[in-house]
Order: sequence, then structure tokens, then C-alpha cells
Amino acid sequence: MIRSTIRRAANALLTAELVALVAVAVLCFGGLPFGLATYGVMTGSMEPAIHTGDLAYVDTRVTGEDVSPGDVIAFDIGDGQTCTHRVVSVDEEAREITTKGDANGSPDAFPVPFDHVKGRTVGSVPLAGDVLLSITENRVPWILAVGSVLALTYALTCVPAGRARTKSKQKGNNDGTDQSDDRDGGSGARAEAL
Repeated sequence: MIRSTIRRAANALLTAELVALVAVAVLCFGGLPFGLATYGVMTGSMEPAIHTGDLAYVDTRVTGEDVSPGDVIAFDIGDGQTCTHRVVSVDEEAREITTKGDANGSPDAFPVPFDHVKGRTVGSVPLAGDVLLSITENRVPWILAVGSVLALTYALTCVPAGRARTKSKQKGNNDGTDQSDDRDGGSGARAEAL
């Protein structure tokens, strides 16, 4: 009884864990085949449009030549970091873009070269960026934690459910009568030692 309860609970937990892992993977990486990259938003410079901790979706098929004032773009700011700000103006001759965070009082100090544009931001999911940032910044602990929980839960699902035991009635001397034992091939005859 207890084993089957543990097994059912472990199966439910394992299913929930796998669904959560698939949901996070789809949320963070599901857009890649469609040209969408994801970025975790680390500051409030684009509030109220995009909040700290949001997951920003960026259409990577859009280049610096394709953007216009009012677009929100993601661009490389060096050291492997990406910034997401709104386009204020585009200088076609200099091939540069002036950007500004919605929450900032003035435009960014340095214009963005066309070739630094990673794409146009097309949407965001609240708080999902925190998950992505945590996973990318702490890969080993996440892998160990998720792997351990999955392994433990899987092990619990493998606990054999208790077998139903039935008592078989014994034939023979229980009631004082001598009954035949069919283990010798079913002849009904019993050999006795002399």
C-alpha cells in the first residue's frame, strides 16, 4: 500500500518535472528555429515596456539596415553583453543608430553601428528572463540539482508495487484426510516407502 502510494506520487512528480523542463526549454529556446533569440533583461532601462527579469524575444533576421525610429532593438555593447533599447534615429550615411532606454532621460552616449544590431525585439515574457539568466550563470549547480531530482524521482518510480499475496489452501493433512498430491504427474497414485 505504502509502496504504491510512493510510486504514484513519484510518477506524478516526475511528470510535473519533465513538463516544467520542457516548458522552460520551449520558452527559452523554442524560437531559435524561427529566427528568434532570447535575452534576459537585467535592468529597468526599458520600463514600463520591458521590465527587469523579463525574457525578451529578438527577431535575428532584422539587421541594422531594417530598423526605424520607434523600434526596440537588441545590440552588442561589448564583453559578450547585449542591450535592448528603443531606436531614436537612424543615420544611413554613418550607418549608426541612436538609441535610448524608455526609462532613461537622454539618449545613449554612443551610437550603435549597424553591424552591432542583433535584431528587433518583438515581445517579452514577464519574469522568464530571471530563469534564463539563472540557468546560464549557474549551469553546473542547475544541472546537478535537476539531474539529482530527476534521478531520485525516477528511482522512486521504480520501487516495485507490493505484490498481492494470496494464501493457497494446502491440500492434505490439514483436516486429517489423506488427499492425493498431483505433483507426480497427475496419476493419483502415491508411492510409499517400505
